[in-house]
Amino acid sequence: SCLWSSTGKRQPILLSQVAQTLDGKAIDLLLPMELCSWLLTDPWPSKRRPDRQAITFAVEEQLGDTLENVHLGIGVRDEEGRYPVMVIDRARFAAVLALVADAGIKVRKVFVDADVLPGTQPMAARWFGRWLVGGGMPLRVALSDEALALRKGLLPVETAWLDERDVDCSLSLCRSRAINLMQGEFAARSQPLPRRVS
Repeated sequence: SCLWSSTGKRQPILLSQVAQTLDGKAIDLLLPMELCSWLLTDPWPSKRRPDRQAITFAVEEQLGDTLENVHLGIGVRDEEGRYPVMVIDRARFAAVLALVADAGIKVRKVFVDADVLPGTQPMAARWFGRWLVGGGMPLRVALSDEALALRKGLLPVETAWLDERDVDCSLSLCRSRAINLMQGEFAARSQPLPRRVS
């Protein structure tokens, strides 16, 4: 595991040591894109935000699994009226959250690394030994060097190419449009009110 600060500083650390280092502070957890899939709805016919169930049914045919097996994180409507959707295996996501909780780490939000690239222009970023592709293009994916070489010609000409230093410094500023996976059944619950003793 790696603690990454808002200043872009990385600190490789054992998961068992994270809670002590954080001293009770909640974190934003960043998952690798390899655990997820990303897709877009068709343009939505009305300006009113549809409910979660409507978006779920709208993307059902694009999913590689049944709805019962996946968890969907729904993002902000884009300029073309489409909603981005991050998809993760429900049991795997629950296991990750349980592992982190068992280590004593409080999680505030969960994002996916390819989804937090700046959204203004197409981006390809070298990070932790692989390429993240996203930003201002309708795509979120992680690629090996070989896979990127095969697809490089398909990326827009205006794609910005970032190295690890650039990514470390910019990721903290780019979460405003990123999808927080803590939605639906995984949404953070507020603490119950204490019981009154009479």
